[in-house]
Amino acid sequence: MDDDRFSETPGNGLSRSRALLLALGSISLVGFGLSGYLMLHSLGKASLAGCASDSSCDIVLSSSWSSIFGVPVSVPAAGIYVTMLATLGVLGTARTIHKQHFAWCVLLFLATSIAVAAVWFIVVQFAVIKQICKFCMASHVLGLILFGMIWLNAPIRKRASEAAYIGMRGKMVIVLVSLVAVSVIAFGQVLSPAGTHRLVRYQEIQIRAEALPMIGSSHADRLLVTFFDYTCLHCRAFHRYLLEARDRYGDQIAIAVAFVPSHPDCNSNWSTATEEHRDACEYARLGLAVWTASPQKFERFERLVLESEALPAINRARSIAEELVGPTSLGDAMGDSKLLDRIRSHVSLNAAVGKRATSGGRPVGDKIPKLIITERDVLVGRPADVDQLFGVLERVLGIQPE
Repeated sequence: MDDDRFSETPGNGLSRSRALLLALGSISLVGFGLSGYLMLHSLGKASLAGCASDSSCDIVLSSSWSSIFGVPVSVPAAGIYVTMLATLGVLGTARTIHKQHFAWCVLLFLATSIAVAAVWFIVVQFAVIKQICKFCMASHVLGLILFGMIWLNAPIRKRASEAAYIGMRGKMVIVLVSLVAVSVIAFGQVLSPAGTHRLVRYQEIQIRAEALPMIGSSHADRLLVTFFDYTCLHCRAFHRYLLEARDRYGDQIAIAVAFVPSHPDCNSNWSTATEEHRDACEYARLGLAVWTASPQKFERFERLVLESEALPAINRARSIAEELVGPTSLGDAMGDSKLLDRIRSHVSLNAAVGKRATSGGRPVGDKIPKLIITERDVLVGRPADVDQLFGVLERVLGIQPE
């Protein structure tokens, strides 16, 4: 008996065809809902139920693997599901061979792309991040189900009444194009520079790591944010503690650095210029310039400048930077007119965090140093010693020395 579910003229299998399209449409709609929910979360417009700070899903969704070229991967996923719903609508109303053939080709491409992407992101969660996002996994499972249903019901096996038949060459082209499309995402993520696409949250504040210099790996399990001034004695001591913490915990943590110079030339919240902080803005510009010129050299610069309690003179600090990244590269980076704007954005971020963080029931304000540890936990001021910092990190984050 011929299968005429998708033939040019409706036949005895029409009700079964509609049931299949309804099932595919329902699954696609749920997939779109999940992707849209994840997209709103990534854009800071919604929180995920049961996905608290530092939970498995939070770690996955705030990792660099959750974005591609700065765009959350849930955005193209939602687009694919919308396209699939539209294509199912075309297929359900198509009465010509050409439209049926085209609709099936599009569905096969979308289903294959979703399935290949699902496999990629499942591998990333299990093998790389080693954490599982339940909402992501639900979306991946739906994608794999759609893949199976569409390939099992598509006109890819030649039958007398299947005028919309897709031959071997067509199937190979569909699979190849799907693989290429997903490979662009995969290679884009693998080759992304350190520090990009990582999101840190403190209450409703969201901080993208690409805006800040980073000490450590962008793929570290936990990303902390410190607010810091080179000319602040307590900040320098705290920063040395953080560098010791990096050595102690390895890639369990990474530290993003926001510069908050104690000088009115680049910090509108600081009213008085003092001799102690005379070069605060210049040190901040220098640190940002090193990171801009060579992100991988920034941690080394920090260690050299802060290796002793006394801060090197600004000219000596600049010589250290030139030795690390080269005079030409440093000069080009220092000449960037946006450096001062970046510093001011760090200052504003520190103020925003200070309005929400409290000590003794009162906002801590612009006080530095600060360290964002989790979405709810900020350490303000210099710990008594490095062991106290270790104790806080191990208690709050549940990490242990490597």
